[in-house]
Amino acid sequence: MRAMGKKIISFSFGERSINQAIRELDEYRNDFIRKCNELIKQLTDYGYEFAKLEVLRLGAFDEGNLADSIRGYFDPDSRVGFVWTGMDAWYAIYVEYGTGVVGAREPHPAFGEHGWIYDVNHHGENGWVYFNDREGKVMRTKGQPSHPFMYNTFRELQRKAQEYAKSIFQ
Repeated sequence: MRAMGKKIISFSFGERSINQAIRELDEYRNDFIRKCNELIKQLTDYGYEFAKLEVLRLGAFDEGNLADSIRGYFDPDSRVGFVWTGMDAWYAIYVEYGTGVVGAREPHPAFGEHGWIYDVNHHGENGWVYFNDREGKVMRTKGQPSHPFMYNTFRELQRKAQEYAKSIFQ
């Protein structure tokens, strides 16, 4: 008998009744683990797709390399899901948090919590120069604003978790 997401197991103090209760508990536990796995897998899959789209929505598009580097993986043994950027986009953290004085003017929502420091080399308004491989020339920059695609993905997954859980654990 199920009532509002709870499982009620009745038994009497007899071997047959206790063994039946143990079987019901095992079934309930297995069903619960299956549902937990389904929840985490669905959230991981959703997070993977959301992060890729968020890169584009925030205008952090770099010929698709950053969005293409996003990975999602669910491990059913540990019941853990991951969404991350691959090493082929080593610069993803700079896109996420922003850099220089420009980043300081439009910082990441959680930069203080994570210890991110803008203009760490104290270039200030002068900025710095770098070689742009795509354009084949030296460029000057004062940095870039935060494009918090992973932070937004995290927040979206927090928002969606209850909705997904309700549909799975109904």
